[in-house]
Amino acid sequence: MDTTILQLDSRVFRLVYFRVKETGDLESVELGTSAVHLGDSIRETGYIGRRAWIEALAIASELVDAARERIPNAHLVVLASETVASAENAEGFFTALRRRTGVAPEVLLPAEVVSLITRPNAPERRSPSVFPVPL
Repeated sequence: MDTTILQLDSRVFRLVYFRVKETGDLESVELGTSAVHLGDSIRETGYIGRRAWIEALAIASELVDAARERIPNAHLVVLASETVASAENAEGFFTALRRRTGVAPEVLLPAEVVSLITRPNAPERRSPSVFPVPL
């Protein structure tokens, strides 16, 4: 299964495309990165601040649009770093992202994320997914 992952880190959002080749090897291609400023806001206050929220939501939306345009048939997974997921208002941010992009986030266990990428015949999950990733 072709999978595009949008990684939401506290300093950078990264869009990466993964596919398992016929040989079984995993191929990845970075499709884009954008700097964000969530980390300082979250560390200082425990919340995603207003300015950081607006910036991050716009960037994430642009990257989701890019994923849909460049590889429309790929399964889209959104991974949030522990820092982003730990913000008191992270769920609100994920809800705003869903409203803006039309995609519904969900939480995945680490093994499920690996399964999405490495097992092309596994049943599809909703798209995209949100998973706190330790960095």
